[in-house]
Amino acid sequence: MLAVAIAVLASRRQTPSYESACITRFSVPQTAATGTSYFDVQQTVALGELARAERGPLFTDVARLSGISATTLGAETQISPGTLDTFFVVSVTDRSGKRASTLATDLCAELATQLRLQRASEQAADAADDHDQLVALETRRAELTAGGTSTYGAAAELQSLNEAITVNLDEYGTTLALPSDYVVATRAFGASRVANSTLRRDLEFAAGATPLAWFLLILISESIRRPENAPT
Repeated sequence: MLAVAIAVLASRRQTPSYESACITRFSVPQTAATGTSYFDVQQTVALGELARAERGPLFTDVARLSGISATTLGAETQISPGTLDTFFVVSVTDRSGKRASTLATDLCAELATQLRLQRASEQAADAADDHDQLVALETRRAELTAGGTSTYGAAAELQSLNEAITVNLDEYGTTLALPSDYVVATRAFGASRVANSTLRRDLEFAAGATPLAWFLLILISESIRRPENAPT
């Protein structure tokens, strides 16, 4: 009982924690998922983009504006992907309810920004790759045509080049014509008080320590009484 009382008294000196959450929604254009399961593509892309964002400046930028370290903010934050849709629940736990709400809102907005930037960069890189490949194919076709295509091998290569150029043009056009990804963030409204994990741990420790404390008290009591009962 003494150990439990100590844990309870100590817990009253601890600052309560508050949790606030918001949502960032992300989805790729349906035309980008042609030929496979659209929802599987959505989730695969979403998880990959989330991992990239977390490795990037996501926490650094928000932490700098809030006056706390990125390490602290990362420890206070949990980002949970949705199970049936491409959305992320961003939860922040902080000693201040107001700051928890502000941080969650800022993180949702920053995550949306990072996702847009990442996807735009990837689309530009894909378009550049398609363009470079198209230039290489066109260059080779020009060289082949200038050298003559009277032989069977040259004619076959020219046909292959024409087919490859057609395919590459389609891919290049599709990449450039893809609509923008759908990325939107909600605001966090208010914060709720959460159970203090430190208090729970202290109480569990105290409950386990109570039998040991009683055992020690019995041993001390017996050691004090034994000299009085010893024969003279």
